[in-house]
Amino acid sequence: MQAKQGTLRTVVVVLIASLVLTACNGSNGQGSTWFNLPSIPVTLDAQGNASVLGFSLGYIGLQPSLIAQLQAANVQELEIRIGHNGIFLYQNGQALPYIAWNDQSVETLNSVLRSGALDSYGVPGDTVATALPWARRIGLGVDLRLPLASGATALDIPNWRGETPVTAGGDVATTIGPIAINGLAFDQSGNASIAGTSLSDLGIAFALPANVLQILQQINAEQVSINTSSTGIQLALNGQPLPSIAYNGESLGRALGLAQPFVAGTPMESTLADLGPQLEGADIEVAVSFTGEPVGGIQIASVPLQLQADGRLSAYGIAVTNVGADLVGSLQGAGVEQLFVNIAQDNLILAVNGEALPVITWSPETLALIGDLAPALGLPADMIGSVLPLVQGLLSESPLGLSIAVAPATSAEPVAVDATVPDVAGLPEPDIQIGAVLQNGQLQSVAGLPVSTLSGLGIAIPALPADIVNILNSLGVNQLQIVSSSNVLVVRGDESTLLALTYTDESLGNLLSLVGALTGDTGLIDTVNQYLPLITAQNLNIVVGLNGGEAPATRLTDIPLTVQQDGSLLVYGADLGLGSLLPAETIALLQSADLQQVNLDIQGNSLYLAVNGEALPVISWNVDALDTVQQVVGALVAVSPELLGTVLELLQTTDIGLQVGLPPAQGATAIVVPADFDVTQMQLQAPDLGGIDPPVVQLVLNYENGRLVEAGGIPVEVLAALGLPPLDLPANLNAVLAGQFNQVRLVGSPNMMEIMGGDTTLMTLSYDTATLENTLDVASPFLPAQFSSILSDEGIGALLGQNILPLLTSANVNVTANLE
Repeated sequence: MQAKQGTLRTVVVVLIASLVLTACNGSNGQGSTWFNLPSIPVTLDAQGNASVLGFSLGYIGLQPSLIAQLQAANVQELEIRIGHNGIFLYQNGQALPYIAWNDQSVETLNSVLRSGALDSYGVPGDTVATALPWARRIGLGVDLRLPLASGATALDIPNWRGETPVTAGGDVATTIGPIAINGLAFDQSGNASIAGTSLSDLGIAFALPANVLQILQQINAEQVSINTSSTGIQLALNGQPLPSIAYNGESLGRALGLAQPFVAGTPMESTLADLGPQLEGADIEVAVSFTGEPVGGIQIASVPLQLQADGRLSAYGIAVTNVGADLVGSLQGAGVEQLFVNIAQDNLILAVNGEALPVITWSPETLALIGDLAPALGLPADMIGSVLPLVQGLLSESPLGLSIAVAPATSAEPVAVDATVPDVAGLPEPDIQIGAVLQNGQLQSVAGLPVSTLSGLGIAIPALPADIVNILNSLGVNQLQIVSSSNVLVVRGDESTLLALTYTDESLGNLLSLVGALTGDTGLIDTVNQYLPLITAQNLNIVVGLNGGEAPATRLTDIPLTVQQDGSLLVYGADLGLGSLLPAETIALLQSADLQQVNLDIQGNSLYLAVNGEALPVISWNVDALDTVQQVVGALVAVSPELLGTVLELLQTTDIGLQVGLPPAQGATAIVVPADFDVTQMQLQAPDLGGIDPPVVQLVLNYENGRLVEAGGIPVEVLAALGLPPLDLPANLNAVLAGQFNQVRLVGSPNMMEIMGGDTTLMTLSYDTATLENTLDVASPFLPAQFSSILSDEGIGALLGQNILPLLTSANVNVTANLE
């Protein structure tokens, strides 16, 4: 009787204690058990032997090494409680992350258990499904009491006082994400795809095992989703919640401390140290489909990457790859502390240390072209054909952003850059247009000149590298075009935009500085910096006709050339690197004539010239007599006929304009020519003699072997006695003329003079009084001293300008030179 009363007393005490605990279970309104039984105390020794209330259970499977690691973390008690809101874990009486459930998630779990899918793995599904609701009603627990580590002090661990569910607290800053990966799918055979692209097409052999497929089919799984928040990781099956993992910042911190002895000295130690504290702020959404069709797309916000000095690249503390210490050293040497990358379906934005680089844009045709070019680039065509759709699929929802901090890291902020695809159709008419023809990978002509002609002049045209030839042959287009205007550089294939570069002077400078620092080739960068303005400052159009196709004519409009004091030449402000082209004495003569700007333009068969904004006579030539013209001009200016012929051939097929700036003499006033000055728009003024009849000049000159022997019937000796200089022909000019003609004539009429060889017009000068006067001003320093001194006299100058030049402009002239 006494024993029975003692037993009843014990049961009553336990029930009363359980009811008391139930009344203060801390369920926070999330539901509660009917009552909670005290946790069963299980005492362990260092060898893993257990005892309960003094009764030995022997070895229960906990290895001594595991117990030692728990001791190293100063774990004295581990308590596991199962109840209404989940399976709770406690370390020394303090909460750890736990498995959380509610009525809905338990119902979903029970449907999985009752499907029998886990029975063959030793899980009695029906039994567990039946017991689980009772476990939620009656709280159960086990309290593992570990032996103290050597030198450790026993902790005052409070008794369990009830469930401690995690509830949403204050705002938690996002540390990872937002990331949405909803594009992973498996078909009925277990084959995987991402963003609609099969992994097998990417060369990745991955499929679900048959036993996993069997389980998924038995539970009718169509979709599994995983979502993170500040309160844990939520799981769902076919849209219905499953038991999940719950935590907050404090419980995560304890779990990391508990895990530390287990990963000490391994790569996982640093990963947990970096990644663990970020889990509370993670915003990650993952949905895996088992129907073969993805649930959604993939969205990844800016991903912070860390690049260590040894080359390790990690994201959110997770090692990704190793790029090598040499690359990191180059970046550090270039002063790079942060790289910002943003890649979308049609553009790539880059920045270094918060400074923008040029933006690269492309079109769908570009991606298709990359696939076509795969063999020429040495890439597997099948794989490229699959990778490109994958890339498009991955970027279809949102761009991918990467922020790479290079050790030592900085807090540089990424920059926003306009990355819109430029409208090529809206680009202005080019100032510089250069055409070339390519066939079978070899240049056939440049600027209308055959390569054979250029080679004959010693101008070497380098052969294109084999890889470039293969790529060009694989383009599948008839014409390749490079267009530059304002802040856009566009590459087009026929009518499609393949690639575009949007830039500013600043971003180009940032790019060149980075490339120079990384390559260490400052000479190359200096050269690029020198010539880059030639492209970026102009409206440029380079067109290459492929497969022998035609290219448009070359057009060079108002090319600015500047002659330096040392005789070197600048083009668009860039030194050509050809050294001194004009001797100092020539520059001095030009300065003595105060010649500061020469404008030259060629249209058709006419050369237009102006000095300091003042027009000179227009020179025209006869195309049919071009061979003779080039020989005559070559003899006069000492230029090889071959080079001159090439130049003239170029001039015939192009529209070329030059603006040559010359250094003013010291103390001279700078002459400013209007920016819109057009030398081709000059208007000749008809001569006005005030009612006087135009003069008629007829003169016959007789030459023997280039020497003048008689002029107008007057022997040359008489002319010499009168102080007139000899008018002999230079030997090379005489050889050209006498070899083809017996007679050379100057036939003049108002505003025009023809130079004729026999009955063939070779050249024509068009002039008026003003252009002749300008010519004398320019020519004066270059004439013999006696002529120069005469022209410099003010009285004679007035006489020429007011009387003689108008007569010459209106004169009817017929001067015949007989050659023997």
